[in-house]
Amino acid sequence: ASDPKTTTKPLVFGAFKPEKVVSGESIYYTPNKYYYGEKPNLKSITYTTVDPSKTVASVKSGKYDVVQGASANIYPQLKKLGNTEITGQQELYISLLNFNLGHYDTKTSENVQDRKTPLQDKRVRQAIGYARNVDEVNKKFGSGLRTRANTLIPPIFKEYSDTETKGYPEDIKKANKLLDEAGWKWDKKHEFREKDGKRLSLTYMARQSDSNSEAIAKNYIQQWKKVGADVSLYKGRLTDFNSWSQIVTNPDSGNWDLTDASWSLSSDPSQVDLFSKGAPYNFGHFTSPELTKKLKAIDSPSVKNDSDRAKAFKDYQEYMNDEAYVIPTSFATDYTPVNKRVANWSMAYGDNDLWSKLGVTSDSPAKN
Repeated sequence: ASDPKTTTKPLVFGAFKPEKVVSGESIYYTPNKYYYGEKPNLKSITYTTVDPSKTVASVKSGKYDVVQGASANIYPQLKKLGNTEITGQQELYISLLNFNLGHYDTKTSENVQDRKTPLQDKRVRQAIGYARNVDEVNKKFGSGLRTRANTLIPPIFKEYSDTETKGYPEDIKKANKLLDEAGWKWDKKHEFREKDGKRLSLTYMARQSDSNSEAIAKNYIQQWKKVGADVSLYKGRLTDFNSWSQIVTNPDSGNWDLTDASWSLSSDPSQVDLFSKGAPYNFGHFTSPELTKKLKAIDSPSVKNDSDRAKAFKDYQEYMNDEAYVIPTSFATDYTPVNKRVANWSMAYGDNDLWSKLGVTSDSPAKN
């Protein structure tokens, strides 16, 4: 891991090469004279890390020309700055609510949907989905960069994303009706639901991701209580990312019922690697012959054109929306503040000439 060939002096084929590396702080790049493309406009690029709490002040003073990875919660402040242009792009991203339905059999390398849980009834899963107020959460905490996901394929894949599917908007009335149909009756106090003498109790493994995580988790727990589900946090607290990763990738099912996850997809939105019978990242361990058939249809050699593949994607999305093995939560927009002196900046996927085209129109950065 410390070999210069993979750290300070790697073999590169891009427009710039690392000239000086200060571990954990910065990388100083200079033009790569062996680059096959156009000669870069810039003489050098310095890539540095920045304390998140100082990002806004740094951009305001013109210290940085481009800021990548800025958090969503400072977007409202950054977009007001006069020396900066905000560029954006829909992310290849989907966040989801996962249901724990089984385990991963390491001997057969397959998911097995065999866990004893009320969530095996899709009506219960659907009710849990309809109880969430995702639109309200995104409005309050998403800084205008998150929208409720109606399906599993992000809208940036225009030819494949199903715009007609409504997904799971908040609908308490529908959630209650589904639980009634599933046989879950209110207790005498009309506080929680019961069936066969057992309360509808679920454990929610909510992740600790930012300062809003706890408020969002508590909000959803209150939403689920509205439909009679007694939901408690896993071990009584939020779960840090490293612990969460170990738990959901453990072949055993674990003692959780609900959890959140998010994925950045590749340039091809096929989800066989996420939800197939043999997928290790199928955290809910759900599977069915019908799902296998629909996933295979998307990547089948018999699909001859985009139109046929779009139909296969639509069929898959309709099935997943109805089965509610996972509930889509949000789509996201990525944004990058760029100083007004920067020329030719782009966030377009596949812009392989970006760094050679990038330039500046002034020796000094614009200040607010």
